[in-house]
Amino acid sequence: MVKSFKNISLFALIAIFCYGCKPQTNELRHPLFVKAVKLKEKGNFEESAKFFEEFLIKYPGSYKTNYELATLYGDHLGKTFYAIFHFKKYLKYAPKNVDYSNVEIWLKTTEEKYFKELQKQYDAEQISFDNENIELLKKQLKLEIQKTKKYLKNAKDLKYQNDIIRKALGKYMKQEKTSVVQKEVKKEALSQVEDNQTNNLKSEFKDRFSSSQKIYIVQKNDSLSSISFKMYGSSKYYMKIYQANKDLLKTPADLQVGQSLKIPKIK
Repeated sequence: MVKSFKNISLFALIAIFCYGCKPQTNELRHPLFVKAVKLKEKGNFEESAKFFEEFLIKYPGSYKTNYELATLYGDHLGKTFYAIFHFKKYLKYAPKNVDYSNVEIWLKTTEEKYFKELQKQYDAEQISFDNENIELLKKQLKLEIQKTKKYLKNAKDLKYQNDIIRKALGKYMKQEKTSVVQKEVKKEALSQVEDNQTNNLKSEFKDRFSSSQKIYIVQKNDSLSSISFKMYGSSKYYMKIYQANKDLLKTPADLQVGQSLKIPKIK
């Protein structure tokens, strides 16, 4: 019975082991692998890689397929990172293969190549970044120079305009000063004339009021009021003139051009 139990346990272990193992196949007979190899031989590397990848989905533990993909990506397609990935998968699934040590060397070489690519890419990006910064600085400097030139031109124009305004203002002030003096002189002259006219008028009125009776010859459009204003400086004395000339005038309006009217003295 013990022997039978041992046989059952051994059978179970074998079953579990077989169940846990990944499916294996002969790559050289599988249509996907065969097609991928033919495409590679024809130089159609992109399509070849697609078929190898499709085969690897079905059989991920195929170290031969990982090797083929590593060489495709590294030697023909320029995808160094993928080559590193598949070299590592090869080392994982074929630790006792005769090419193991060679693949280790190739992996190291590929990693160094990838590092140099990254460094070159970084340097190129850095140079591009520096060039962009230089171009940006040049543009900014150009703008600042243009602004400075514009500012200097505006300052020059303002100075020129200020000079013109200053000269015009000086000329205006000089003319204004002269005008003020002329106005004062004119005002003084007018005042003097007015004083003389006033004195003459006063003297004339005084003579008219103080002298004895005068004679006035009636002019066209005259009236007793206008005659009174001319002779006395006021129209209110027109009835005095009428009273003095009742022998000639029937009414104050009965004036004839050429009549000689007596202008009485006003006390």
